[in-house]
Amino acid sequence: MLISSALLRWVSNEKGYGLFAKEFIPKGTITFVNDHLDVILDPNDPRFQKEPYRTVLDKYAYNSPNGELVLCWDFGKYMNHCCWPNTLTTGYGFDIAVNDIQEGEEITTDYGVISTGHHMIFSCEKKNCRNGIDIANFEECARNWDQQIKEALQHTRSLAQPLWSLIPEEILKQLNPFLDGASDKYLSVNDQKPK
Repeated sequence: MLISSALLRWVSNEKGYGLFAKEFIPKGTITFVNDHLDVILDPNDPRFQKEPYRTVLDKYAYNSPNGELVLCWDFGKYMNHCCWPNTLTTGYGFDIAVNDIQEGEEITTDYGVISTGHHMIFSCEKKNCRNGIDIANFEECARNWDQQIKEALQHTRSLAQPLWSLIPEEILKQLNPFLDGASDKYLSVNDQKPK
């Protein structure tokens, strides 16, 4: 489920729709959590290899760490990629704001964390854009992502977290030791790398 502070807006013919903050979202806010309404699909199902399903899934679904395709039921599927995003998917499976997000600013993530396992070429129009994503450079990028996520998680408990109740209990049991100061208990984004 996407945080209610996000709204859907047309970006451009190239990008289509995107998500924008309708109010200030502070660094450390959990912005997306998978929930029971998300659709889980088998990527090997022959029905999904045919059009129009293949195009829709290539554009809107992502691979979970166990290799399933996840199609978000809400506007979360419209979050655009940026090589320097303001949210990231954590090793705990939820997304967190890694920077303060100002009202009216586009909410973005790095598709490299949730890559479908193949190279995608596009430009995020930011300085130092990687011009696409590739599973081959995942571990190199993961060090940078982990650093940003660790810093953002330090703010988590001091903020209102409307999506906290959707985080599964088994994930909270993994997250809380890190939040309590056990830095060796941090789950890297490498744990989200599709298998």
